[in-house]
Amino acid sequence: MYEYEQETMQLRALATSNNPELLAHYRAICERRDGILTEAVTAISHTLLSQSGYQRDLDQPSIENYQQAL
Repeated sequence: MYEYEQETMQLRALATSNNPELLAHYRAICERRDGILTEAVTAISHTLLSQSGYQRDLDQPSIENYQQAL
């Protein structure tokens, strides 16, 4: 069995467990995963924007910079 499949089975077991400690462990894993994904998407977005020539205006609020980038 592949390592990925084993890890997936272990996560599924944690997610469906009745044990509060195991569920807490699963939630902690998900929070770390979500944080890592957020960082990756942010880094990719910044790279794509900078390669397209976009430069953020530090005097504008984030939402205006976002709308300008679109």
